[in-house]
Amino acid sequence: MLIASGKTIKIAVGTSTPATVYTTTTDGSSNFSFTFSSLTATTSLVLWVDATTSIRAALFTMATSSSNSISGLDLYQNRLVLAAQSTSTLTTTDLAFYDGDDDSDIRYTANGGVLTVAAGQELHLASGTTFAPSGTLTLHGNAGSGTDGSLHLTGSSTYRTAYPTAIAGDLLASTTATIDNTSVLSMTASTTGKSISAPSSSSLGNLSFTGSGSWSFATNATTTSLLINAGASVTAPADNLTVQGLFNNDGTFTHNSGTTTMQSIREGILDYLAGRDVSGDGSGTGSNSIYSFALSGTTLYVGKGANATACSQVAGSAIGCELQVYDVSSSTNPIYVAGRDIS
Repeated sequence: MLIASGKTIKIAVGTSTPATVYTTTTDGSSNFSFTFSSLTATTSLVLWVDATTSIRAALFTMATSSSNSISGLDLYQNRLVLAAQSTSTLTTTDLAFYDGDDDSDIRYTANGGVLTVAAGQELHLASGTTFAPSGTLTLHGNAGSGTDGSLHLTGSSTYRTAYPTAIAGDLLASTTATIDNTSVLSMTASTTGKSISAPSSSSLGNLSFTGSGSWSFATNATTTSLLINAGASVTAPADNLTVQGLFNNDGTFTHNSGTTTMQSIREGILDYLAGRDVSGDGSGTGSNSIYSFALSGTTLYVGKGANATACSQVAGSAIGCELQVYDVSSSTNPIYVAGRDIS
């Protein structure tokens, strides 16, 4: 929602230290303007709605020359908008020149490369904007719904980071946006109904659901790893979810009739700790093919080849169980718990 008429708008201009601040008011059509001659190339600018707790809105941009006129700087309620005027990449360090430490109506702080956005706000990347945090990014939330704690990439915007990102709301990206995450992306909500939509060509990186809320993938997605902590509930996309590394589920995972592909690739030498024969113990009798493993917490599920022998619930006699379940709470003493036939 655009800002209504009669609201006080301020702009901080980063041509001096401290920054110079100007004030204006929105007109009957919600328009506003500032006129000053102090701009230089790469001058930092932050605009915000001042002196109201019911309307929070801010926008950061950078000038590209000393003579250009900048238009289309729209303020939207409950959003921190990053709007680049060129192909240059915006960083947290750029935002640090004037933030919530200077005026509490600005609902973010950027200190030491760390960007923190207050609850109730969305970090909104305007189309064509590339944002690369200089450190960790935390979007606080659970104060409400909608924009609360969300990251929103519109149009051809790009979010590129090598630092941890924590999102308490939704992750929303247009089909033409780009997410390039080589670190941890933590979804921290403790409320339900959160959504994840990401371009199929992008990797969400090491995606971790650390909150106790619920999330649904609205689009196909690719992750480097996928971790679902206890208490978290995740619904996969209806088509394809690709996990290129570790997939660990200690919460609730709903397949949604889609396909989840695991492409785990690891390098290095593994140390043997303990094992069991296909019969469920260490007796050394019988042979069969092992097709799949799945680990949930300390429970290991083993999928085996077909066997005509009836499934037994007794270790040492379970060679006929196409599905075997083991307690692996001890890494040196896996215990056969139960099994089932293919029928």
